[in-house]
Amino acid sequence: MRLFKIGTATVFMLDAIRRFFGDFRPADLTIVVIELVFVVIVSAEWATREIRDCRKRRRQRRRQQEIDLRVRALRDALWKGQELQLRTPGSGDPYVAAWRQAVSNWGEETRVLLKSFSEHAETAFSLPMPSLPYITGSVGAVSEFVSLISHLNNLRGIIEKPDVYL
Repeated sequence: MRLFKIGTATVFMLDAIRRFFGDFRPADLTIVVIELVFVVIVSAEWATREIRDCRKRRRQRRRQQEIDLRVRALRDALWKGQELQLRTPGSGDPYVAAWRQAVSNWGEETRVLLKSFSEHAETAFSLPMPSLPYITGSVGAVSEFVSLISHLNNLRGIIEKPDVYL
């Protein structure tokens, strides 16, 4: 439709220019004015559409940059949580109390970070695992370990679908 309007305007303008430099009559001036108005209207429609599309692309680009920054922050949090998982102490280890506190601090810091992004992300992070994992060996703080695993899985899901959660 847009191409048709531009083509029609071009044909009318060329015809008006031919008449203007050829056999000129008073009615031709009216035709030229009407054609100029038509060209201005078509140009205005095109310009507004281009401006709207440009703004939309700019908003999308800014949103994607914001999501990329948030995902980067979440990847850092995920890395810290995985470090805690790798340093899981065994039962009877004197490090259990410090590790338990570190897991609790990490969970709270990550929850606050996600809440600053969206409540939806915070809620998804806090959801418990549907079933308890099978834990082999002797883990010193079982409930914190299960919580850590649950939070890490939820955080991975949020990172995989940033458009939904962030």
